[in-house]
Amino acid sequence: MQPLGPELEDSIRPVRIEHGVFEDWKDGNLVQFYNFIDYDFEQSGAFIAARAYADNFEEISMSWPYENAEQLRRVEAPQFEAAVLSYLQRRFRAVRRTD
Repeated sequence: MQPLGPELEDSIRPVRIEHGVFEDWKDGNLVQFYNFIDYDFEQSGAFIAARAYADNFEEISMSWPYENAEQLRRVEAPQFEAAVLSYLQRRFRAVRRTD
C-alpha cells in the first residue's frame, strides 16, 4: 500500500462499490464459493472495473480502460488509468491486470 500523505486525497473515487457472493451448487453440494467486492470507475468515456476477493483482500485485479461497462472496447485513457491505479495501490498491497 502506498500512503499519499495527510495533505493529499484521491484524485478519483469509484462510482460504484458492490459486495457480491457467487455460489455454484451441483447436486446439492457447494462446489465453488466466491466472496468479492467490485469497484467500478468511470470518467470521460472510459470505464475500469476492479475486483478483490475476500480470501485475499491484500490483492485486487484491475481491468484495462474500456469504452464503458457494456462496450468492452479498449480505449486510451492514461491519466484515468493512473488515477485508478493510485486509488487501488493506496488500499491494496498488489494490483494485478486482467486481460
